[in-house]
Amino acid sequence: SYMPGAYLVDTYRSRVRCVVTNKPPYNAYRGYGKDLANIMMERVLDQAADRLEIDPIEIRRKNLLTSYPHQLATGPIIENGSLRESLDKIIDAINLRELRREQARALQAGRYLGICVVPYIEPAGAAFPGSAFQNYESVTLRIAADGSVLLMTGIQNIGQGIETAYAQVTAELIGCCMKDVSVVWGDTTAIPFGSGTFSSRGAMFAAGAIVDAAEKIKTRLLLGASVLLGCTNEELEINNSVIKSDKTGANCTLSELAHACYVQPGAEIILADADAPLLEAHGTYRHPQVSWKFDEMGRAQFYPSHAGGAAAAMVEVDPETGRVDVLKIWMVSDHGVILNPLILRGQTIGGVVQQIGATIYESFEYDPDGIPYAKTMKDYGMPTVWAAPEIHLEHLVTKSPATRVGAKGGGEDGCIATTTVLMGAVEDALRPFGVKVMNGQLTPDRIRSLIAD
Repeated sequence: SYMPGAYLVDTYRSRVRCVVTNKPPYNAYRGYGKDLANIMMERVLDQAADRLEIDPIEIRRKNLLTSYPHQLATGPIIENGSLRESLDKIIDAINLRELRREQARALQAGRYLGICVVPYIEPAGAAFPGSAFQNYESVTLRIAADGSVLLMTGIQNIGQGIETAYAQVTAELIGCCMKDVSVVWGDTTAIPFGSGTFSSRGAMFAAGAIVDAAEKIKTRLLLGASVLLGCTNEELEINNSVIKSDKTGANCTLSELAHACYVQPGAEIILADADAPLLEAHGTYRHPQVSWKFDEMGRAQFYPSHAGGAAAAMVEVDPETGRVDVLKIWMVSDHGVILNPLILRGQTIGGVVQQIGATIYESFEYDPDGIPYAKTMKDYGMPTVWAAPEIHLEHLVTKSPATRVGAKGGGEDGCIATTTVLMGAVEDALRPFGVKVMNGQLTPDRIRSLIAD
């Protein structure tokens, strides 16, 4: 579906050959498939630029999407974005002209530096018929008698920071202190039913469900406080767990109001006009851009959200040993409204280093009988912190028109374009040898083989 990538492609045809093997070279763990689509389209553009003798940046700039919403020839609808702006911004960030001069000086000294810049799209929020990947999420939000806030979610914590991000969103929506919010996940007998954690969907789906629940809770809080304080709910505001009238100055804490609702004088008085007699609400979210109705060309909308941006890499290659050193990675990303910049930064850097590992250090190798050579982590090459290059990140913000908080996906973008820019940068470095890089495995033996061929 995403082979056209970030470009205006009016017509498209592909031929796919499926092979059954017990020696898989590739497995699904993060951004899978999206990285391959990016590699294929960007490699095609680099070949076109070579044949037409066009600058590789210029051929991309001429063909990038600039108007939205845009339906790709394969069906997905790119709701909005800033692809052209991201490309321009990353060109400025890397100072491309100076990098080219540095590359030329290095070549005169016998060093082989390479540079590559590509745009990318990060589809997120996958929802497929007949699978566990569904188009919904739910939360339960509860305020206890002491004023503490409990959020229960079907999204699972796999290290992506939901305990921080969801507490932050909940506190901002209700007006309570973030320290008073606890987030519960994991035990499926205790949490609301949800679709779970996959496809960078947490910021879109769970946050949308939190908005739904928080709006219900806040309406009840304001109604209850108006009774307790003897004023209208329109004049009330909630900040830092204090509910205050902007006219009279009358106020109460969230814990005082919760006690009044649950104990004295009780919900029949405090919440008499509310839609429910307790401070607990269930919230759900369904993304409006998902559609399982196939059009006349057999296309449907399985990925409802599209982040994106541009990535760049600078590498040094040793032709004798085949070693590839990643010197710098740059990324300019647009994820819509960012809920927590620090968490997103960690997600992106982690994704970049993961993909450096997948490209340069890791590989699935088998003997003739299909037995993997790497049977333990001792035998399997993985990157460490020492392999991480300089990584420079910048962000643009194009608010999603479809999600409740304006957010898009952000958990996989570090993986999507990293292999592509490393392939392009290695090819650029080895241009004096006439090397064409068409394989995402850039291990030393493969590099030496490319040069020898």
